[in-house]
Amino acid sequence: MRTYNKKDCKKQKKSTKKKLNRLDDLERIAVELDAICRQRLADGAIHGGILAGMEPAIRQQALIKLIGGFLQKNADYIKARKSGDKGAVHNAMRRCAAIAMAYSKAEIAVELGCHLYRGTPVDENNGGFSLHPSLVKPSDLPANVKASMVMISVNRAVREGSLSVANASIVAMVCDKGLPVSEVAELVRIEPSAVYQQLRRVKLVLPEVMARVEVPWNF
Repeated sequence: MRTYNKKDCKKQKKSTKKKLNRLDDLERIAVELDAICRQRLADGAIHGGILAGMEPAIRQQALIKLIGGFLQKNADYIKARKSGDKGAVHNAMRRCAAIAMAYSKAEIAVELGCHLYRGTPVDENNGGFSLHPSLVKPSDLPANVKASMVMISVNRAVREGSLSVANASIVAMVCDKGLPVSEVAELVRIEPSAVYQQLRRVKLVLPEVMARVEVPWNF
């Protein structure tokens, strides 16, 4: 039987604190990226079209993409971080933010377009749909649709305050990017057990949110 050891206890506490600090790093990076995204796309900047008024959603989706693996795997950002040049790091973050926001705009436009199309009355010119998404069993949905529902729910949970951006970024790496837990842990610089802990936290929140999310019927 192993005896209690103060050194082991201190070492464990130090390790736990270190893991938490690294997760806090994600939040700090998120704050800086959010400021960059707000500079690039302020509220009310889109005056017309399907994306009008969607600026907050675009920024948030881009933010989750950025710290959900896109930024950490960007060659310019990695190089800048290694050099310790804060200006280069900021510039790399700005470039990554521009790309992520462009993707987010396109994805949200498609999502909104599909929603509008589902609301189109059925007439002789369009056959409508023979099966409403709500009638499809979750187990029969394609994997990419399931992943899309998870990310839509995660984005909503962040907006509602039940998940943090750091929580969402971990899910994005696993679900959206398809990264194994070991690679996520390496990117975020935490132990795999800490990644699993974050995922368990998200699993407690998602079921209730997903129950309110419509299936993205675009397949």
